Amino acid sequence: MGTGRPQSPDDERLPLDTLVQRLEDPAFQSHHPRSVGLRETSTHVNPLMLASADSSSTYVDAWRSHAARCPACRQLFEYFGLDPE
Repeated sequence: MGTGRPQSPDDERLPLDTLVQRLEDPAFQSHHPRSVGLRETSTHVNPLMLASADSSSTYVDAWRSHAARCPACRQLFEYFGLDPE
């Protein structure tokens, strides 16, 4: 009865335009943090990801410039037959 809470999950849904606007609100952001990607949590390339990636993958492209200047990551690129530059 009158708790002010939504009665179903559909009642919580916001229209897309409203949601996009709220993404800029720091209070909204703090209550709904985005998950951090693998690239943002590591300072070096992940060997398992690199082993399963091909030379044109997004993962390889994202790390290529880092590998060009990092000796450890360059070695991994070369080990897996990927061009670090």
